Amino acid sequence: MNHVLPGLLEVAVTLWIHDLQQRPWAEVEKEMETIREFGKELAEHGDDLLYRSKKPGRTADLFNQTAKAVALLSFLPGGVILFGTHWESHHKD
Repeated sequence: MNHVLPGLLEVAVTLWIHDLQQRPWAEVEKEMETIREFGKELAEHGDDLLYRSKKPGRTADLFNQTAKAVALLSFLPGGVILFGTHWESHHKD
């Protein structure tokens, strides 16, 4: 993919993983409940992520939510692969 998104996600997902590892596991689990709903939003508005939205802040918000969702998915067994990058995280709890 010839797009800046994969490289930006590598940095942002790593930061989200670090943030989530500092939180109690119960809080991380609760955050995981939001992934499915966000998946629907991303499916409907993914073009706003790939091609800058005309609505101010929309692209940045979708990017941040995407990075957080990938970070959350990285805690599942086997982790997650996106754009050829594999993230698999473990929590201290």
